Amino acid sequence: MFRFIRFLVNLGVLFLIVYVAGQVFLDHVFESNIGAKVRIGSIRLHVNPAEIEVKRIKISNLKGFREPYLAILPEVFIRIHLPDLLKGKTHIELMRIHVEEVRVEYNAAGQVNLNELR
Repeated sequence: MFRFIRFLVNLGVLFLIVYVAGQVFLDHVFESNIGAKVRIGSIRLHVNPAEIEVKRIKISNLKGFREPYLAILPEVFIRIHLPDLLKGKTHIELMRIHVEEVRVEYNAAGQVNLNELR
């Protein structure tokens, strides 16, 4: 019985590590692509149908701009056609992006925050 409980605890720890590593990896991918810090609240992946749901996305404003966040997106949902994906093609069946706010502003040098993203 003790071995079974230890197995369940180890399995839970493994899933937690994979989940946290996945979030950190996606944060890094977004940051390296747009040049701003990105924080993700949660991620859900499904295989059949192939879906990804990302919640509570906060994109930080760049240095030199007044507002703390450039954008806040409560949800991004994408459903991909799995047979096409297996053939090397990307066919998005459904994409839903819920945008709560986007803050466009100028800094003291006259630059627009959106234009300064990579």
